[in-house]
Amino acid sequence: MKGKLINESLYDYKRRHKVNEGFATRESRDLDEISRWCGYDDFAEFIGDNPGCFGVIVEWIDEQFNETIGQNCDDLEKLNNSGLYRSYANAKEDDEDDE
Repeated sequence: MKGKLINESLYDYKRRHKVNEGFATRESRDLDEISRWCGYDDFAEFIGDNPGCFGVIVEWIDEQFNETIGQNCDDLEKLNNSGLYRSYANAKEDDEDDE
């Protein structure tokens, strides 16, 4: 319990003083903390154990960035296999237009 209090105190200190660890953002640290509240070590472990959450995130990314992703990824099958269906469709359409 004492270790948990120390970690929480450090976390509160970092938030109050806007201390960043490397390139981590406040949001990513918040996701790690929420994941710990759910019983996981960090967000990476949480997302790996919860494919439904992963799917929702991928769907959101695909909706928001489908044109950009389609333009920047050369491997159409990888897009499709990753669940980036809109990006895949845009890239495939662009590829067919180029032919």
